[in-house]
Amino acid sequence: MATDADLPEFGFDKSKYDESTWWGRSRYFYEATSPFTLLTSESTLKSSLSILQKFRDGAISSDPELSKLPKNVINRMLWDARSVSDSIIHPDTQKPTNPFFRFSAFVPVNLLIMPFMLHPSTLASPIKTASVHVFNQTYNAAVNYENRNASNQVDDVKVLQGFIGAVVTSVGIGLGATAVTNRAHRMPKVLGTGLRIFLPFVAVAFAGTFNLCLVRRDELFDGITVYDKDDNEVGKSPLAARNALLKCSAARFAWCTPIILFPPIIALQAEKIWPALKMKNNPRLNIAFMTALFGIHLFGVVPPCLGLFPQYDSMPVESLEPEYQGLLDGKGNRIDVLYFNKGL
Repeated sequence: MATDADLPEFGFDKSKYDESTWWGRSRYFYEATSPFTLLTSESTLKSSLSILQKFRDGAISSDPELSKLPKNVINRMLWDARSVSDSIIHPDTQKPTNPFFRFSAFVPVNLLIMPFMLHPSTLASPIKTASVHVFNQTYNAAVNYENRNASNQVDDVKVLQGFIGAVVTSVGIGLGATAVTNRAHRMPKVLGTGLRIFLPFVAVAFAGTFNLCLVRRDELFDGITVYDKDDNEVGKSPLAARNALLKCSAARFAWCTPIILFPPIIALQAEKIWPALKMKNNPRLNIAFMTALFGIHLFGVVPPCLGLFPQYDSMPVESLEPEYQGLLDGKGNRIDVLYFNKGL
C-alpha cells in the first residue's frame, strides 16, 4: 500500500499508480478486485461517494470537519474513497454493481466451482460435466454482463441468445474434454494425469472467451461511446468496441494460460514427492490440493492480466470510423485521440 508521501495529489484525471505502465495497472487491479472490497459496508460507500462529491464541488475547505484535517490526510481519504468507488460503482451507469458478479468475487466463486470440476465423478459423467459447465458459464455470463461497457441500451432477448450460445458451446467443449479424459487410463500415466487436470481448464478458457464475445456482441454492431480528452461524448464506435472485446478476450486467455500450464506441472511433481496427494490414494486431499493450487494462481494472475490493457482505453482517430477524423474540440484544436471504457 502506498504511504501518504508516495500518493500523488488527488484528482479525477489522475491515478494513484502509473497506469501508463503494466505494473501500475496491475497494482490498480490488485486493489480494485481484492475480495476484501466485498466487505465494504453501505455506510462506507456512502461516505466515500460523499467526500468525492465534495471534492467535485470544491466544498472540502468549507466542510466543518474536513477543513480541520491536514492536507495529506484529506488526500489519503480521497484516494481511499476513489478505491472504494472504483471497486463498486460501474463507470458507465454510476450505480453499484452486484457484489456476486464483481471481479472481486470472481476468484472466491471459482474456488467453490473448482472442486466439482475436478472431481472424478464429474469427469466420468456427461450429465455432471454438463451441469458444472452450465453453472460455470452462467456465472461467467453474469460477470461479463455486469462488467460490460454499459453505454448502450440493453436488448434482453439478445443477451439471452448470447448466454444460451455461450452455455451450449461450453457444455460441448466440456463434454469433449470429458470424453478424452475418460480414455486417459489407456494412455501413459503422466499423460493421463496431465489430461485429467489440463483439459477441463482448456475447455473453460475457450468457452469463457466465447461467452464474453456472445454476451457483449451487440457492442460490435451498435458501437460503444467514445469521448474526447475533456470527457465530452463524441459518438459510438463499433471499431472501438472490437478493440475492447479483443483486449478483454486476450486478458482471459492470458490468465488461463499460466493456470492451465503451471498447476498441473506442480501437481505432478508434488505427487512424486507426496504419494498421498494422488487421486487414487486420497481423492479428497487431491481435490483440496488442486483447488488451493488453482486458487493461488487465480489470485496471483487475474489482476496482472487485467492490467495488460487500461480499463479506460484510447484509440487514435485514424483507427476509428471516418466520421471521427478531422473533428475539432471546443477550442478549435484537432482531436487526435478518443477514449472509451473497455470493460473487463
